[in-house]
Amino acid sequence: MASRTDVVGYLDPIAVHSTRQLWSRIIFALACSLPLLPQFGLNFPVAIILCVVSIPFAGYGVRVGTSGLVLIVAAIVGMFAFGLSALWWRADFPISSIGNYGVFALFVGYFLSRRSGSFDVARLFCLIAIATAVSYLVFGSEDSRSSTISDLWKFSIGVPVTFGLVAAVVTSKWAKYSIAAMVFAAVLSLALNFRSLALVCLAAAALSFFFSKARSRTAGVRALAAALTISIIAIVLPRLMTAGVFGEEVRVRTARQLSSGAGLLLGGRTEPPLSFAAIARHPWAGWGSTQNIDRDTVGAGQAIARSLGMVDPGSYLNYWIRPDGRISLHSILLGSWAEGGIVAAVLPLLLIVLFAWGAVRSRGRLAPLAILLSVQGVWDLLFSPWSDNRSVLIAGSAALVILVLRHSAALSSSGGASSRKLEGAS
Repeated sequence: MASRTDVVGYLDPIAVHSTRQLWSRIIFALACSLPLLPQFGLNFPVAIILCVVSIPFAGYGVRVGTSGLVLIVAAIVGMFAFGLSALWWRADFPISSIGNYGVFALFVGYFLSRRSGSFDVARLFCLIAIATAVSYLVFGSEDSRSSTISDLWKFSIGVPVTFGLVAAVVTSKWAKYSIAAMVFAAVLSLALNFRSLALVCLAAAALSFFFSKARSRTAGVRALAAALTISIIAIVLPRLMTAGVFGEEVRVRTARQLSSGAGLLLGGRTEPPLSFAAIARHPWAGWGSTQNIDRDTVGAGQAIARSLGMVDPGSYLNYWIRPDGRISLHSILLGSWAEGGIVAAVLPLLLIVLFAWGAVRSRGRLAPLAILLSVQGVWDLLFSPWSDNRSVLIAGSAALVILVLRHSAALSSSGGASSRKLEGAS
């Protein structure tokens, strides 16, 4: 009979790890939280060197698997797409976009090629998240270190601290409290005006409650219950915000965005209309650089914005065109598509599919963490740019979701007593 480590490398969580393994994780996590090139910040961490050095010994083709190789190939092809688009339009070379795709490919390969299994990756991911948060506190800009706790949570440490908290809980003896940890992070985020993280945590908690231990015979009922719960959260939460339950700052911001006529989502994240206009102009080859987007396209974006209820250009133009003249699309998916064309968008599209699948198909002890990473991953790909340590965190999220889905497939195929035994080990 196959051992637990034979089944997709799923390591017993109570196994005693050597001091050497612990220190190797700590060193790697610290290397992930230190910039290799200061001008690019944590987008290019020191750990890149460790990943490159490990390639000859990693056995990528053996342990990374088909899903991992598809993501790595998509990242490499996307890098070429960015470069060719820039050459075609004679635009400035998109070093940041190319570099982030390269960092993603290196790190997703590194995480998936580790021999110790998914619990080892989860523990490593926990340390990376914590080290990232500490890095913001210690090495962040003067503005970030002198900002309010609310701004610090929203713009720096909120996401990595939440990741670290839930990862620490699911890999400890307190794993049964993982959903409670997500609810706690949601309430804290609401109190500190980080509404999107709060919504992500509540949605992940609901999905974890209904899906992480679901069986096929109740999958349909649980899916309906999860959908209803998330719908109720999406309806009730804005009303609680506007009622001032979570503080005056949250109430004022939410009310202002709702009064814009574009709804809470577009009121808070105004760039999609400009992205749609830019992609519509050059859907295949992209613009080479988002800074090439011209006035006519901005005008077309304004027309799309008006059709979506965004009637006041003053409420969004300063987000589209920053004070230094830089154009911001604030989306990994839409920004990649606009800059490098449809080929460059393949990687984020594949990641969205992976995370969507992970959000509803993850099972076992690590499922709550995989679901949280999946929901946050979809949000980041749609509404966040490549910044800070996001390329490493998304690579780690993708690798962990792939490993948990492999284990979930093993649980589904084993069934009965074998399934319960595997879940007990997880």
